[in-house]
Amino acid sequence: MKSTLELIFLLEDGKTTTLELESPREDLAKADVVAVANDMIAKKAIVVGGRNITALKKAFVRKVEEVSIA
Repeated sequence: MKSTLELIFLLEDGKTTTLELESPREDLAKADVVAVANDMIAKKAIVVGGRNITALKKAFVRKVEEVSIA
């Protein structure tokens, strides 16, 4: 099963952007994600179209099962 950590950030203009990270640790805790996201915000690590990220809106792990049919 394929898993992806998805972080949805708010931008300065109120829009959102999504960062997807493949194969997150199985023991990943909410506190870990929030701490890293807050550090990214403080350091202005992500800029989209000249706009900085301002807050973490949502974070989740998406799990997808791939089934080959051919």
